[in-house]
Amino acid sequence: MGDFSVKKILLLGGTGAIGSACLDILSKMQLQVIVTSRTKRESYKNISFVQGNAKDNLFLSSLISGKEWDVIIDFMTYSTEEFEERAEELLKYTKQYVFLSSARVYANSGGKLTEDSVRHLDLEEKNKTLNCASYPIIKAQCEDILCSSKHKNWTIIRPGTTYNVQRLDFANLRKEEWLYRAIAGKSIVVSEDLLKVRFTNTWGGDVAKGIISILGKESAMRETFHITENNVYTWREILEVYLDTLKEHNINPKVVIQDICPIIKLPNKMEQYENYMYFDHVFDNTKISSFCPVNDFVDAKKGLIRCLNLFLEEPSWKEINWEIEGILDSVSHEKMKVRDICGFKNRIVYLCYRYHLSWLLDIYKWFKIKK
Repeated sequence: MGDFSVKKILLLGGTGAIGSACLDILSKMQLQVIVTSRTKRESYKNISFVQGNAKDNLFLSSLISGKEWDVIIDFMTYSTEEFEERAEELLKYTKQYVFLSSARVYANSGGKLTEDSVRHLDLEEKNKTLNCASYPIIKAQCEDILCSSKHKNWTIIRPGTTYNVQRLDFANLRKEEWLYRAIAGKSIVVSEDLLKVRFTNTWGGDVAKGIISILGKESAMRETFHITENNVYTWREILEVYLDTLKEHNINPKVVIQDICPIIKLPNKMEQYENYMYFDHVFDNTKISSFCPVNDFVDAKKGLIRCLNLFLEEPSWKEINWEIEGILDSVSHEKMKVRDICGFKNRIVYLCYRYHLSWLLDIYKWFKIKK
């Protein structure tokens, strides 16, 4: 087929950290861009939003059947079965299908990660130690569906840890689980075992540049790319960056360091930490560098400072996980005022985990199942 001119792009679910950055770039280009969103959004410039659930087969078919898109970029998260049902249709009606996988598919290979590094699924086939329904296994299975397809017009992207103004993770904690606490005058709870781990953090805008750079390129077909910056830091170094920046805003949280992560016993957390968080994530980004100048990517320390400063000008939060908040308060010997927790159920969940009464929730769930 060769390289082709990209004029018409469909983004499925492209409103997150990477998708919104892609839109910023695409809005400056002479392209027709359609974006699906479950909530109503105002269209602007050359970006048109279509309200609907891209995981609904009828809605998807109405968008793509009988049409020929130059590129479909898919940000949706599927089960293996869901993806198997729709992969053929997605590949059939576009010149290039870009699938957003994840760097979490990689297993610990003890060195720099390349696109050919061993995946958890590859180990799973040998020793059956991972939950077959876990996120990295499902993403890898979806990759394999593409690789075995008769169609050859796909490209796989494996984003690593990505940040922007609204996504400011620290190790295994979302901003709602560390920054929210810091601003509220409570302690940040961290674990020594994670502080020493080295991770590559990449600005969402740079990941978007990498994605846009491979569109319409024949040499990117049937290929997999991770898109990461050059620098890598320990989580301890990232913590210092966050604390120094908060100090400039007169926010001086106490840091409580535990030997191991205190929320590791929550359902599905042990597997996540052991199979993703507890080993260095240092990437060889040579492959994407042939399409995009990775040396121009934002250094993580500088980027995180900029994003945190912008966030503090106008903070906004996603839903608080009251299980985690209760555990972190228990460790730091702090507590929420119950009246400040919205919803009766959330209050009960928080109190049970704050005061080591989570067994009451197990009893409640058992009785509910019996009914």
